[in-house]
Amino acid sequence: MAAAKKKTTLKTKTVKGTTPSSSKNEEKEEEDLSKLTVKQLKSLLEKKKLPTDGLKKDLIARLKNVIRSSSLKGNEEEEEAAKTTTTKEKTTNKRGKSEEAPTHVVVVREEEEDEKKTKKPRLLSSPPEKEKTGGGETGEKTKEEKKPIPILPPNTTSADKKAAKNDLDDVRKTYETTMKRGACEDKVVEELIDEGFLERSVWPQILASTSKSEHPDENTALAFAKCIVHKARNMNVPDAFATLSNSSSGSGSGSGDGGNEEGENALALKMLVETLTNVAFENVTKNSPEVAVEMTTVVRFLNVLMNALENDMARKSALPLVSIQIWKAREEKRLEMELNSAPVDVQKKWQKLMKKEAKQEPTKMQSRRNSWLTNLTTVFLDTLPVARASENAMAFCAYYLEFIVDLLSQLPTRRFVRAILGDANIFVKANLTINEMRSDEEGADGNVNLLKQLLEMAKDFYDFEVDDHTGDALSEEEMESRRSKVTHAFQRLLFKHWPDELKELALSSARMIETRSSLTKHLKNLESDQLRKLCCDQLKLASNDDSNDVEFMQKDQDQFLIDVISFHFEKRRSRREMVNKLPLYPTEDILWDESLVPFDDIKKKDENNNKSAKNRMKSLPLALPKLNLQFLTFSDYLLRNFNLFRLEATHEIRDDVSDAVRRMQPSKDGKSFRGWARMAMAIAKDDPRQEAIEFTYIGNPNVGEEKPSKVRIKMRLNFSATRDDVFKEWDELKRFDVVFLVHAKQDAKHGDAKNVEYIRGAEIIDIRDEEGVPANEGFPEQLKDAKVVKAPPPPDAMDEGPKKPSGYDRVFTLEVDCAQYQRDLETFDGDVARVHEMYKNFNCVIRRRPKENNFKAILACIRDCLNQDMNAPEWLQDVFLGYGDPSSASPDALELEDSENNKKRTKIDFKDTFLDEAHLRESFPGKKIVFDSATPVPPFKVTFGIDEEDASSNVVNVESYVPPDPGPYPEDVKNQNMVRFTPTQVDAVKSGVREGLTLIVGPPGTGKTDVATQILHCLYHTNPNQRVVLITHSNAALNDLFQKIMIRDVPERYLLRLGRGEEDLSTDKDFSRTGRVDYMLRRRLELLEIVEKLAMSIDETLANAAETCETAGFFWKSKVLALWERFSVLVLNNKETPVSHERIRTQFPFAKFFADVPRGYENLFGDPSEANLEYAIRKAKGCFRHLVEMFTELEECRFLELLKMPKDRSEYLLTKQAKIVAMTCTYAALKRSDFLDVNFKYDTVVFEEAAQILEIESFIPMALQRAKDIDGHARLKRVVMIGDHNQLPPVVKNQTFSKFCHMDQSCFARLVRSGVPNIVLDAQGRTRKQISKLYSWRYKKLDDLPHVSTEERFQLANAGMAKVAQFIDCSSFAPESCPQPHYFQNVQEAEYLCSLYQWMRLCGYPAQSISILTTYRGQKHLLRDVFKARCDSHPLFGPPASISTVDKYQGQQNDIVLLSLVRTKHVGHLRDVRRLVVSLSRARLGVYVFGAKKIFENVDELKPALKTLMNDTKLDVIKGEVYGHISRKVEDAVSNDVKKSFKDSDEFATFIDSCALEYKKAALEHLKNQQQQ
Repeated sequence: MAAAKKKTTLKTKTVKGTTPSSSKNEEKEEEDLSKLTVKQLKSLLEKKKLPTDGLKKDLIARLKNVIRSSSLKGNEEEEEAAKTTTTKEKTTNKRGKSEEAPTHVVVVREEEEDEKKTKKPRLLSSPPEKEKTGGGETGEKTKEEKKPIPILPPNTTSADKKAAKNDLDDVRKTYETTMKRGACEDKVVEELIDEGFLERSVWPQILASTSKSEHPDENTALAFAKCIVHKARNMNVPDAFATLSNSSSGSGSGSGDGGNEEGENALALKMLVETLTNVAFENVTKNSPEVAVEMTTVVRFLNVLMNALENDMARKSALPLVSIQIWKAREEKRLEMELNSAPVDVQKKWQKLMKKEAKQEPTKMQSRRNSWLTNLTTVFLDTLPVARASENAMAFCAYYLEFIVDLLSQLPTRRFVRAILGDANIFVKANLTINEMRSDEEGADGNVNLLKQLLEMAKDFYDFEVDDHTGDALSEEEMESRRSKVTHAFQRLLFKHWPDELKELALSSARMIETRSSLTKHLKNLESDQLRKLCCDQLKLASNDDSNDVEFMQKDQDQFLIDVISFHFEKRRSRREMVNKLPLYPTEDILWDESLVPFDDIKKKDENNNKSAKNRMKSLPLALPKLNLQFLTFSDYLLRNFNLFRLEATHEIRDDVSDAVRRMQPSKDGKSFRGWARMAMAIAKDDPRQEAIEFTYIGNPNVGEEKPSKVRIKMRLNFSATRDDVFKEWDELKRFDVVFLVHAKQDAKHGDAKNVEYIRGAEIIDIRDEEGVPANEGFPEQLKDAKVVKAPPPPDAMDEGPKKPSGYDRVFTLEVDCAQYQRDLETFDGDVARVHEMYKNFNCVIRRRPKENNFKAILACIRDCLNQDMNAPEWLQDVFLGYGDPSSASPDALELEDSENNKKRTKIDFKDTFLDEAHLRESFPGKKIVFDSATPVPPFKVTFGIDEEDASSNVVNVESYVPPDPGPYPEDVKNQNMVRFTPTQVDAVKSGVREGLTLIVGPPGTGKTDVATQILHCLYHTNPNQRVVLITHSNAALNDLFQKIMIRDVPERYLLRLGRGEEDLSTDKDFSRTGRVDYMLRRRLELLEIVEKLAMSIDETLANAAETCETAGFFWKSKVLALWERFSVLVLNNKETPVSHERIRTQFPFAKFFADVPRGYENLFGDPSEANLEYAIRKAKGCFRHLVEMFTELEECRFLELLKMPKDRSEYLLTKQAKIVAMTCTYAALKRSDFLDVNFKYDTVVFEEAAQILEIESFIPMALQRAKDIDGHARLKRVVMIGDHNQLPPVVKNQTFSKFCHMDQSCFARLVRSGVPNIVLDAQGRTRKQISKLYSWRYKKLDDLPHVSTEERFQLANAGMAKVAQFIDCSSFAPESCPQPHYFQNVQEAEYLCSLYQWMRLCGYPAQSISILTTYRGQKHLLRDVFKARCDSHPLFGPPASISTVDKYQGQQNDIVLLSLVRTKHVGHLRDVRRLVVSLSRARLGVYVFGAKKIFENVDELKPALKTLMNDTKLDVIKGEVYGHISRKVEDAVSNDVKKSFKDSDEFATFIDSCALEYKKAALEHLKNQQQQ
């Protein structure tokens, strides 16, 4: 296609002092190199016999050196010739001024773009842009110097010229032959991407076109779009563009100017986007299958672009498409109305745009770009009627609606887009068309239902309660106020123009205009012409000039116009109301709706095979919410997470239900079952005397609600035919556990095998036997709402303890979801009898495992947050939602905003963070350290300047202080920090103890847990009255961190560990609520004994002072404190009689009590001969401090005497006593309502493993308390998140929810992507430097701690192995196998890996020091089988430490890791760099990777890591070395004489067998010699 021409100005610029023509040729040749492809560069290097490995910039550098060397030689020859032939030319004098020098005229093109800097929406959070490039009307003026560069250098061969000429044609041909087909499978695109088609072919051609100021051709642009879309599906959306900026291809890429390259990439992408928008313009009037395919590609690419706004290059191309420029495509009347009601800043934007266009008319391409959304919408409305008959048309319509949903779900993109969609009346038109499709005789298939669901999602976001321009959330009152204004204006218009026809509607209350039915009823009184006049001329909701509007009016004018008016004036139902009416348990309609809950590939394949070709679903989007970088409001945030969590739980429930019903094998009539299942139980109905299921209680609705307040049923089960262990499991079910009632039978409507008629969830309230005895201790003796009150048991029976249930009959009391019960009533038209009959027909009950059955409580928690308008603290709200200044919630920003902080200085007590003075100096490089003493010793208090503009901010004032003496006993001395924290770790501690949001990125081995421990330690000591909540994803991580806190200077009584997993702590102490109460009861008795001893030492008549905590407190105030004050006045502070060592020792009032100190009382105050007075005073105060701590702890135990119930004691412990409360994120969600009930309060939340915590599970721990105190101030002061977003994200079982909905997005990763300031720990101490280099490139900076270079274990090589890290090529092996979808296996690779393990065991490696990892579950199972057959029972080998997938092994480590990559055909999910980072960072001493080199060497995302490993891919071993007895260093060269190489697994296995025989023979010989001796 022809590129749009731009106005250019050619100028001649005289450059003095240039070299002769040879220098000119040299510059031209060097510039030419940057235009060549990698293939051409390698061809030139081969001719010059130079190396051809490396990136493109390396190849260009080599060729430049050759050019410069040859040019230098030529210049010397020319200079010699010049000296002998002429003397007229004068050279430069000594001052550098040229007296007379040849001039070199350079032609420079200056492109002037009249497009100003893009003004991002106020609410968009994005990093500052380093360089601004042209961006259409909104871009700033740029001047690009265009140098005349030939495509090829003069010495290029004809073959190279032909190849260069055909590069672009090859891209076009590839697109035409393989990618353009509508039936193109993802595998084709994946193969092309694996071969580097995007980075090596497509992108260089795009750069080449834009370097000539030409837009890329359509085929190249569409090929690029398809590749980007495919990459975005398999990785983070912004990462899809990452390899483009890192690509070595393109103009100027070899120059080393990163900023220039960034600008060229952004310009190229912008021009490519303009090409794609031009495709939309040209296809408006077309209607063919090929057009649908192209438009689908365009829409999907634009959607990816709009979801990658944090990428600088993508943002510069995306934002102009959704700026105010697109309003130029609007109808003038509607535009005028919009501008009149728009905010002032929007009006100014429009006026500025008009003034600029008045000066210079936009180009043809720019005008087409402004109408891109209008064009896409027109194509959509034209294509929608034929969507059912064409797969390509259906795909385009579905992806278009998905695109609209995503545009409306982010403020930066919805701001001006929403008005365009409203003008087009897209929701009315699409709804009418889809309803026609659904009303066809053939009925609606799944694809039509999908379109309906997507349209409803788009409509919900269109009507969302948010101001489009300010971004402020609108309350229900504000929404109602806005609607009232619109309604009143509408009624005034009707009263003015239609006083007779619509008088009743004009004078009626606002309620008459709330519903579509009432509006339709009144509007039908108008004639067609009148209706058209009202809608088009007066309300301007439709246009007589719009061909699309006219087309719909021709079909059914009255209905269309009434629907348009109704859409704009009817009242929308609030989201909160919708959620409250939504059942928390899934039903059969949702469980098997693939558009809502996608099947995994195995089940999807089986079910699709049973579908007809007509109804088989193509690769289409789903009607599911997505977690984006930004959210509209907190309600939007909670709603999306609620729906996704509910559907993810539904996916797991469906799997469990399907498995249980399949095992039960129901009969055709559902009256019997032929099988059995451990997790399911048949509901017998053979007893005519009583119903198996009956309703026992239906509560009246609460005020303002329609659903019943409570619905309970009783269910009777008989376990006589059940195994005892299964019966015991049913009896152990707890209160609030969830079960599912199922009506199962053959040939039913639902289920994987069509065996489920309907299903309902219920919550267990009680389980009893026929005599009313509870099944276990988890149920009360009698329910609160029980009508029959049983008499108490006789006194002699009370000694026998709680009565145990008897028999095999059990009566379950279940609570049904009230919202579901109401829905069932509505389904049966309010017929209660039919609803009860449905419940009585349930013939099976299914339970689930407790760990997987907590979804209901978490959903209820999210719903409660939504109903309570729960928000984050005000200082965190904008940043949390992704708007405003990303640094506004940082500690520095909050301190600057504090008006009371006039001096703008902040002081932090670092306690034992610093080990010595040198450590403190090392921790603040570049700062001027000022100490308050000549000989400073830790601990230190450090004062910082918080205003960067203040000159004093570079000065760090350090105050050294002496901590009070802890006491005379060894237990008084606490453990001190022994970690020498790095400067970044100190910076993390400094930020974590201050108020605000702190993000700490911790690469593998950088001491994240140590930093978290130190932050908690400092927080406790600097803010002893504040409470900290510690949150982790797993119990293992929580226990690891909790154990480190236990050994620090935090009193044990202030620590509380909630939830399961506490038993896994490696300590005999119980830190649960019950355990802490028991501990304090024991501690109370111990302290009272000590108080009694103290009282007796003072006065034997005070023995009763230790009877209770209350009497002990009185004794403290009346005696102990009085004696100390008297001692202080008479001895320590006596001005008349100077204090002396002897007076302190003799007059100390507690001498008898401290007579048992370790060194004896005589030496308590120091050596009498030295008479160190200061030391004696300090020790005296230390003794009194010991007493203060003792009576303080005793006072804290007093609640045990006042509260007698265990529940009251545990609640007091939680709300008043504990200072550090640790729990998992799941426990926090489950117990949030309990925390609110007891008025739990806290000041700080610390997240460990934050990158593995789901988005909603990060928010709930911030909402465990009321948002504000009584005085209106936010209680939450600090949020500290510690994690690593470059490692694997949270685990989501359903891959669709993970990839499509981004449910695996963590709040930590989102905040980092949003540009929130974060501290990256930059020194690792886990692994040797040869291994850390494999993943350190992924971080800004990652060095090694000193001990990595000094410790012997890191210096020595691995015994028996030539290398410490190696990629072992398995390309020659048999290809991968896939017996089930995503169940990949590679037998030969598994055998090869097992052989290497055997070799290591023969070399003496302990089995527990070797871990086996793989990237696929199928390979894990295969490896376990191989090791079981070859190693587990073998006396020489045995099983390894673990065989696991990479995903499950995150957070663990070992000395040696053997990694199997499995794949031989495609890269698969290992293209996600985060998985590779985890894989390579698990090993401390050695990592050995088995994989197919031919597949992974071309993957640009993995090259930085695998390039070093792939230098030598043959397995090299060294015979004769023994683990633990090796002196060879890592850097020592290994001679070929001792090294043995292997090419395949068979050869290596034979070698292992021979070595094993030799080992066995040597062992037998050694044993024989011992016996002879």
